[in-house]
Amino acid sequence: MIDAVQWQLFIPMLCAPVWRWFTEAAWAAGRIPTPDVPVEWSPPKFEAVDPQKDAMANLLSIRSGTMTLAEVIAQQGRNPDAVLAEIAATNAKLDALGLVLDSDPRRVTKTGSAQSNDPAADTTTDPAPTDQQD
Repeated sequence: MIDAVQWQLFIPMLCAPVWRWFTEAAWAAGRIPTPDVPVEWSPPKFEAVDPQKDAMANLLSIRSGTMTLAEVIAQQGRNPDAVLAEIAATNAKLDALGLVLDSDPRRVTKTGSAQSNDPAADTTTDPAPTDQQD
């Protein structure tokens, strides 16, 4: 119910008009080049009653293609670009230090085993090709 109130009443009836008035005033004052400044609304997340079930539902939605990772992050009240940049920076630090956490799905399966397609865990090397004529 709260979600519907946010998206169907609060944002279109309060937030959008205030944003329009604000950008028009900034444009009239010469602070911005155009009054048409795009905005993306992201209401704060609600605390989950059962976070584990919610996380599994989000995972299923992402894996089934009915939602994107960015949508799930935005639903939690965070900026998807900022979160993904933070994840990339953290992964780069872990890789640089040679650390593998069991929470890293790039390297470890859900059960804690090393991923079979993890290039960092691959200990086999291809033999050098030889040019032999028989």
